[in-house]
Formats: sequence, C-alpha cells, structure tokens
Amino acid sequence: MMRRSNREIEVSFIIVNYNGGEFLKKVIDSIKNQDFPKNKREILLVDNNSIDGSPNIFLNDKEVFLIKSENNLGFAGGNNLGIGKSSGKYLALVNNDVILNKDWTKIMVSKMNEDSRIGIAGNKIFLRDTKNIWHGGAKIFFPGFVKHMKLEVECSLKFVTFASVMIRKNAGIKFDENYFLYYEDTDYCREAIKRGLKVIYLPNAESNHFIKSGRASPSEEYYLNRNRVYYYAKELNGLMKVLFLFGDIILFFPIFTLYRIIRQPNRIKYFGKILRARIDSIKMLK
Repeated sequence: MMRRSNREIEVSFIIVNYNGGEFLKKVIDSIKNQDFPKNKREILLVDNNSIDGSPNIFLNDKEVFLIKSENNLGFAGGNNLGIGKSSGKYLALVNNDVILNKDWTKIMVSKMNEDSRIGIAGNKIFLRDTKNIWHGGAKIFFPGFVKHMKLEVECSLKFVTFASVMIRKNAGIKFDENYFLYYEDTDYCREAIKRGLKVIYLPNAESNHFIKSGRASPSEEYYLNRNRVYYYAKELNGLMKVLFLFGDIILFFPIFTLYRIIRQPNRIKYFGKILRARIDSIKMLK
C-alpha cells in the first residue's frame, strides 16, 4: 500500500474490485499509462473482500493505494468507501474490467474544467477489443428501462453508465447503497441533475469494456429486476407510488421479464430469483 503525500491531486481514480483476476493489472496499467501528469493523480483500489487474491499484486505498488473492505459492499458501497478516502478534485470511477484509452483523462479533465456546472462526464465505450459500441450515451424510459445508444456527438443526457466516468467531487453526492449493484449510476445521475448539475457524454474519450457475455448470472437477474422498481418508485409518494407498483406488477414486470428471457432463454432458470427480486423491491420502499 502506498503512502500518499500531501501533493495537490486533480484526479482520483477509483477501481472497485471483486475477484477481478489477472485482468485487474491491465486496468491499473491503462491508468498508469494515461497521458496525464503522474503527480496530479492518485489510484485507489477498493477491494470488496475478493477471494481470488487479485488485489495482492498491488500490496507493494507505490502508485496504488489499496483499501480492503472486510465485506462485499457492492459497486455503490465500494465507491463510497473510495470516495471517502480520495483527495482529487475529480473522481474517475473505472470498472475492474475496463481499459482506458491513453488520452481519456486529458479529454475528460479538459471538459470538466471548461464548465463548473458539469457534474458527470461519460464517454464512448467499446465492447471488449472491438469497435462495436457498447455505450454511446443512454436513455432511461418509464418505468425504469435503460437503452444504450451509439451517439457520435457531444451532448447533455439524463444518464451515462459509470463503467468509466468522471464526476466532480465537490458535488457531494453519495451512492445510495441500497442498490448494491446496478441502477446506482442511474440514481446518481438523477440526483446530480436535481442539484442543477449537467450530465454530459463525450464521444472522443474512449474506453473498452471487457464485459463477460453469453450467459446471464443469478446476481444480474436479481439486482436488475429489484433495482429497476426501486429506482423509479423511490421518487414517488402516496397514491402515485401505489398506482405505479400495481401497474408494474400486472404489466411492466411481466413485459420486462419476458423480454429478457427471449433475449437469453437460459434466464428462465433464474425465474425464482426474479420473483424474489420483485418482492424485495417492495420491501425496500416501505
């Protein structure tokens, strides 16, 4: 674990890790190799109690500040832990399976410096090592459905993914740890906009997301289904919340579930998890 100096830090990179394996080193290397002054950045690696030993290779790395959690705090809690230890003006949140282009930081910081009203800057993200765009901005639709786009122009949006993102620390926003995983970035964007900040998308800043593909996972099905309802309903009160939950049960929940099963038929085996998620989402709103 490195001991950080009191030097002025412009960007704090925060990587939340859980069993990132050998790929984690490639992620950290892409940060170390950024075309950005080394003395103006710090790298914070938050480990969510991994069991694969992936954080151990950084125990003696003087450039990486390793923060070990005794429990798996999820993406939301892990980032909150890292943010609390950070000292940068800007926070660069990077998934443990994302590789940044060499000029990513320079582009993001330059834009953030242009306008103090920018609270969040997202970027173009390619799928693994291809030129297929995984995220080019996004839209969120009622009742909490998210659609990734392939925009090629800089613009303001209501949501960008936090797989790789830069946020302004003095906005003072914390992640809602009820989410644990999925929709926490959507919620964060909504909170930033409520505070009068901009959420922007920069297509000239690029990264690659080496996301696993092919098969659904039980945790993915659970948290996506649970958190979609929680995200939308948490802003509603009284009768509007009751009407939304009723409508979701009889209409939107079946449509969302059927759509995901059609896209990946193997998800049918997680139907019990999906039902449990639906029940738990209501409990969260009490």
